Amino acid sequence: MKFWKSKRRSTVVGERRLDTRKPSTIQAAMCWEQSNTRQCRITSISLTGMFLELNAAKLKIGTLLELFFYCRMDDSKKLCSEWVRVVGQRQNGIAVSFARFDNLHQSNMQLMLQQAFSDTRSPSGAKQTEHITANMQKTA
Repeated sequence: MKFWKSKRRSTVVGERRLDTRKPSTIQAAMCWEQSNTRQCRITSISLTGMFLELNAAKLKIGTLLELFFYCRMDDSKKLCSEWVRVVGQRQNGIAVSFARFDNLHQSNMQLMLQQAFSDTRSPSGAKQTEHITANMQKTA
């Protein structure tokens, strides 16, 4: 298993939907390793076909990514993560599939992604954000 930490020590992921007209799109942070450097970037996930909007991202097919996002579990908000693998490249992003090929796991993760927590605002109306921090060292 791998754990990551952004170069800036944290990566910010919003808790509300990027666009309320697109209910199947959520915001997430994704981390990967490229040329022996670890990178984290904020992206949006389209739940139709597991497509990540990542402009100018050139990731090889087979690259393993870890996604961090908010979801509801047991009536509370939790920070969740999921490993996905790049299966295709488009001009404005990449297509991914779950890294685990267990049908039950994939069904559970699709449900969790669809229930992703994403529409909370602070009393002042500003978007609430949370910091995602994960250990940067890799373990086998």
